[in-house]
Amino acid sequence: MATDRPIHQLTFREKIRDGAHLARELVEHVELSLLPRLAQLESGLTPRPGHGDDDIADVTVRNLVASALESEQYATALDARIEALGQAIVQESQRILNAKG
Repeated sequence: MATDRPIHQLTFREKIRDGAHLARELVEHVELSLLPRLAQLESGLTPRPGHGDDDIADVTVRNLVASALESEQYATALDARIEALGQAIVQESQRILNAKG
């Protein structure tokens, strides 16, 4: 399970573990939440045959967009944490290698 502690407080091992955990969580979120919500948005905005464009209620559009946006923001937050962990891992790896050389 990934920790919520600041990255600078994590051990090298915890950074690697959290990065791997969050990467799996991001993949799962995209597959099970973000992509289905985007598909719902697309199908919800596609007019049905025989009905006009005005047949889609504004509240429906607003709710579909809000749901997709919420899921996208969560994915973006996960991605940012993974990126920060990756940078910290690289920096610490370089520090370790330089100290031994």
